[in-house]
Amino acid sequence: MHPLTRHNDTVAIEPLTADALGALRAGDRATLEAATGAVFPTPLAAPPLFDEDLVVFEERVRTTPDDAPWWVWLIMEQTSRAAVGVVGLGGRPDGRGVVTVGYSVYPASEGRGYATAATRLLLEWIEEQPEVDAVEATIPPRHIPSIRVAEKAGLRPTMESRKSEVGPVLVYRRLVNRPPTPGTRARMTGGAIALLVAAFGALSLLPADLAGQGRRPRNIMEIGIRAGYDFQVDDAMLGGQLRFGLPRGTGLVASGDWIFGGGTNFQMNLDLLLPLGPNGGLYAGGGLGAAVVDRTVPGGNSDVSLGGNLLVGLAPYRWGRRGPHWFVEARWFLHSGDDPFRLLFGLTAPIGGY
Repeated sequence: MHPLTRHNDTVAIEPLTADALGALRAGDRATLEAATGAVFPTPLAAPPLFDEDLVVFEERVRTTPDDAPWWVWLIMEQTSRAAVGVVGLGGRPDGRGVVTVGYSVYPASEGRGYATAATRLLLEWIEEQPEVDAVEATIPPRHIPSIRVAEKAGLRPTMESRKSEVGPVLVYRRLVNRPPTPGTRARMTGGAIALLVAAFGALSLLPADLAGQGRRPRNIMEIGIRAGYDFQVDDAMLGGQLRFGLPRGTGLVASGDWIFGGGTNFQMNLDLLLPLGPNGGLYAGGGLGAAVVDRTVPGGNSDVSLGGNLLVGLAPYRWGRRGPHWFVEARWFLHSGDDPFRLLFGLTAPIGGY
């Protein structure tokens, strides 16, 4: 077994040496299976779209054997050690700290989760390499199986597309997560909670009823703060909103949310809310969102992803009728096939009318 072999319940992966790559290229089954301890399919051949680059991979690994983990890893079924495909990188990280990941599975082994399981294992190894800041995959837009593998491995679509030998490709990206400094997450969470409590307290000091301050305006404007959870990045979020009351209990809400996890750092929204009953309570709505995606590497440019919002919510009574009150919302941000679900709780209070 190779010293870098990694495995889970589904597959094992290990870097291929120059001799193994040469044997695969030459069709030398005895040498290949002796070097890897794996059983290869019959007839012996490289996985799809992989044979064209075998010579390059072999030369790179033979020239610098220590770089073998930065090139090709063999994917083996965990219990039988049957070779089912390959997963790998395009060499050491570039000047931006980015590596490119790719994968290919033999046709007879497709659809069994091997590529996803192997890519996740390789990403675990990548996260241990301090020189890597991000992982990218370039995928043709119509290659749905490869897109699903990337998404299941935690890569997310960007606004970027590139040209390649196979035509236009989409760029999927994942930041490499570093273990936080001890106490960092606790301080961040504690600070968010303290800010939320302070904001709720400030809102509770606002007048309880605007009608007592003169002639009641037709439409009420409200300000609020909200906190919640993004189930895609598996982390907390904190934001604020400004609601402009409209006729018949509808409202236009401008909001912004900070997401603490990797990927999207900030999202701005403009949504129209519609009551689902005459006395308030349930409401639904939708609108536009602009997600600012975190810089993947120092000096890189942030990506802005545009999409649509869908939401349903619950408020204790009709908006704008009383003082501070709470609300709960379930939200979906629809963009590029990547639709994060978020659950929010907030407090809002009237600040004026028009």
